[in-house]
Amino acid sequence: MGSETFLEVVLAILLPPVGVFLRYGCGVEFWICLLLTLLGYIPGIIYAIYMLFVFAEEGARVLGACAVAIATCSMDQVLRC
Repeated sequence: MGSETFLEVVLAILLPPVGVFLRYGCGVEFWICLLLTLLGYIPGIIYAIYMLFVFAEEGARVLGACAVAIATCSMDQVLRC
């Protein structure tokens, strides 16, 4: 675990919206986390940890699969997508 990830986890526990903001910016993820934190501190923490670990890993797998698909396709096939 790198120092960036450690900082994100600490912030996700202390101030959940800030931890999500560092990773995703001021997008939908941040606003959902802020709303959940305002409604209840624990749901905000759970959502922040989920977004930092589970969702990030799923996104990395999808991006990795797309990169492999693009690398194995010809330029004509990529342009058709």
